[in-house]
Amino acid sequence: MTEAGAGGAALTIDRRGDGIAVVSWDEESLRAASCGPQDAEDELEAGLEDLERWPALAGLVFAAIGSEDGVSGSLLAELENLREPAEGAAIARRTQALAARIASLAVPSVGAVRGPCRGRPLAFVLATVARVASGDERTRFALPEIHHGLVPAGGTTVRLPRLVGVEAALDLLLSGREIGAAAALRCGLVDRLCAGEGLLEDALALVRGLPHGPAARRRRAPAFGIRRLRESLLARNPVGRALYFARLKRRARARSRGNNPAPRRLLDAVRGGFAGGPAAGLELEAETFGALASSAGSRELVRLFAAREALGRVESPDTFRPLDAVGVLGAGATGAGIACVSAMQAGVEVRLAARDATSREWGMARLRAVLDAQVRHGRLPPARGEAVLNRVRPVIGSERLRNVGLVIDAEPGSLEHKRRVIAELEGFAAGRVVYASSLALHSVALLASSCPHPENVVGMRYSPPVERMLLLEVVAGEQSSSRAVAACAELGRRQGKTVIVVRDGPAFYCARILAPWFDEALRQLCEGVAIESIDWALTDFGFPVGPFARLDDLGLDVGAGVSRLLHDAFGERMRPAAAMASLIADGRLGRRNGRGFYNYEIRRRERRGAVDGSVYPVVRAWPALTRPAEEIAQRCTLAMINEAAHCLGEGIVRSARDGDVGATFGAGFPAFLGGPFRYVDALGAAYVVDRLEAWAAQRGERFRPAPLLSEMARRAGRFYPQEGTAPLPGSSGPCPERVMPVG
Repeated sequence: MTEAGAGGAALTIDRRGDGIAVVSWDEESLRAASCGPQDAEDELEAGLEDLERWPALAGLVFAAIGSEDGVSGSLLAELENLREPAEGAAIARRTQALAARIASLAVPSVGAVRGPCRGRPLAFVLATVARVASGDERTRFALPEIHHGLVPAGGTTVRLPRLVGVEAALDLLLSGREIGAAAALRCGLVDRLCAGEGLLEDALALVRGLPHGPAARRRRAPAFGIRRLRESLLARNPVGRALYFARLKRRARARSRGNNPAPRRLLDAVRGGFAGGPAAGLELEAETFGALASSAGSRELVRLFAAREALGRVESPDTFRPLDAVGVLGAGATGAGIACVSAMQAGVEVRLAARDATSREWGMARLRAVLDAQVRHGRLPPARGEAVLNRVRPVIGSERLRNVGLVIDAEPGSLEHKRRVIAELEGFAAGRVVYASSLALHSVALLASSCPHPENVVGMRYSPPVERMLLLEVVAGEQSSSRAVAACAELGRRQGKTVIVVRDGPAFYCARILAPWFDEALRQLCEGVAIESIDWALTDFGFPVGPFARLDDLGLDVGAGVSRLLHDAFGERMRPAAAMASLIADGRLGRRNGRGFYNYEIRRRERRGAVDGSVYPVVRAWPALTRPAEEIAQRCTLAMINEAAHCLGEGIVRSARDGDVGATFGAGFPAFLGGPFRYVDALGAAYVVDRLEAWAAQRGERFRPAPLLSEMARRAGRFYPQEGTAPLPGSSGPCPERVMPVG
């Protein structure tokens, strides 16, 4: 028997006749009701106050029902323009107070989780005495705040280590990774899993069986063994804990190169909670959250998240019908990656068409290896891995791609070969199949020029490796229909990609802005700067990988092809460094053939970077020049920024927002700077143009400022509306003496 529910339309609180109250935090309902973070917490606070006064209260079930979209974006929007640490600390203390209210109830409480559980809902679930979760694959747990330059609030940094142990807690807190329900059960995050639709019944049964009072809150100790011994050393031994946290801080600083303070501040907060007790830990968590939320780096990360969320909400035309089957031409690394994300994330049937039996077997082996890694790391249940594999049907030849609505071509080949492939597909399903090229070297307009249905030809440019990188560029040619573009964009979103729609042009967007970045690195190598010095300078600045390591991964022949394409299109401004032709002539293709800028035998054996010294004679340069890291990073990064401005001015990208998202998630531009256009706003367009013009006078036409940048500088314009002058990270004001903050 259930009495009338309390609470608003978004948050429901049902008082049952047996004295158990069920609080339902349904993120889908909160989002549909446009319920902001403060509104939702107001409702929860009022509901808990009401329950505390209910004399019949015998237990509480907090049901967290998550959605893929969730409402975390609304909380981050609240932080986007936050400037004072005290404001952020107040937000954290409010969430902490609500979690503490759940934790301090005089009756047993149980958290019940279905669907993704992240951020604030997880903080409230952790405040309950015990937790039960749905065992289906949609139920996942994550603490993604670290990706936004933040630490979790709501007491999570205090409660989680005490619940699952220090090591397991820090793994979740520092990585921000998602774990499934089974992994959550193994680490102690939840106490029991339920199958089917019986989540609420299981939670009610659990809360009835819990004792009242302090006995209910005793934590289960892990079974005797290495895990219990290690936890004892960390949780109860101050010396062991100090050494462990010091090692993690050194590792965090090395990984972020000093550009992201959040991991180190998080470690301080967790350690402080152990040293000073829960109350001190909560206060340190709130202060840390406030300091990070008001920092420039976190603000840019939050803005990037908001931009990605906005891109994910683009509506498809009313006439669009979602695809249920796709074809993939080519069973190489790219084709296998596309097949993987299509079957695993999008849930569609895939026909993977290979040229011959050997490449077919290689592609399926690559697919199995990717799925095995997902299962091994707890991101994919073994049964689902088999189901994904069963959705991929390997075939030989494009004639087996009949009756699919979209064919993605991931196979290398000449323009004429691609036109023949399109003609074959037209023969199977005239006017009904969308052809999408995933290669940056083929213009959509040229591919469609001899096609009877040019409206069905589109580009889908994935950033490699497909299964890990987030960005997808959907390339719209002049004759591409909105239906075809929508089909590709919708598939990309279902694949879990961040999708930007770009206009057809040489090398599209990400490959085009990476080309001058690589080129300036090569030119500095030829001037006598050591390979490792250039890679270190760019990773110190904030790029995840240096230009030479990335070029090895991409393939020098691929980079050379893009450079030739851009030189043909733009002339002297995009003339590649002569060293590239010498490297190709020497047979250096990068990691693919074990011959690039690095020696991969040593890298595999010693697990660290080892430059192949035989590169220097090939490019006729020796590492004799010492150059400041700031100058190395300036030349490469401002070359990328200048090309991004060319793309925006030409309409290749539709907006500064799309350009920033594409550069960050596709080209590796440092996320904490918000993207090239946000960074120009922070520096000032006049400052950027002055530096480019000075280099153009010294080094040539390639540094001539883009017309859009020159126009911005002339009228003191900005790419984004003025939101207060934000200082550059590592500087004291908006007009720094240095272009680059170096960690």
